[in-house]
Amino acid sequence: MTSPDEQLRGFFSRVSSPAGLADRVLAAALGARLAKERRWRRTGWALSMAACALLVWGGWWTAERRRGEQAKRQALWALRLAGQQLRRAQDETQSVYRTGFPSKTRQERP
Repeated sequence: MTSPDEQLRGFFSRVSSPAGLADRVLAAALGARLAKERRWRRTGWALSMAACALLVWGGWWTAERRRGEQAKRQALWALRLAGQQLRRAQDETQSVYRTGFPSKTRQERP
């Protein structure tokens, strides 16, 4: 049996490294660095594409909103016009009911 001192010497004794270990360590470090750079590059592209998609969607949404507002204005204008015509017809009907003949405003129109 060996003594604990001899075991410690055996554990801490210098052992030569395998052939090509330094090259493999440097290659692994360089590969990890390149992989990290590629990962950031892919992330940058993904963020750029997301930003472009967001801008396109924003433009589409703005155009849709403007079209909706224009349709709303047209609908309100049509309702206002229909209301005026309805009011005119109502006035004429009441005039006929009261006097028995159309009002002068109706006769003046061509």
